[in-house]
Amino acid sequence: KGDGANAPCVFQKRQWNTNEKVKDDNSTFHLAAAAFNSGDVKQSMELATQALKQNQTEARAAYLMRIIERQKILSGSGANK
Repeated sequence: KGDGANAPCVFQKRQWNTNEKVKDDNSTFHLAAAAFNSGDVKQSMELATQALKQNQTEARAAYLMRIIERQKILSGSGANK
């Protein structure tokens, strides 16, 4: 029942090491996400860009950049809203 193709679930909750979580919560990516969630698109873009400069394979920062770009297009502005 519910075995499907016996593939592992992609929605498994990540197990955090306590020290890793604190470090990760203060990452440039998380600061960028927090800025975006508070409505500061310009600051979010700057921080996401910085996160990508620090680690070019940071998929979350790249994804956030795409969200920011989409938000700028939808809002009709090229700057901070």
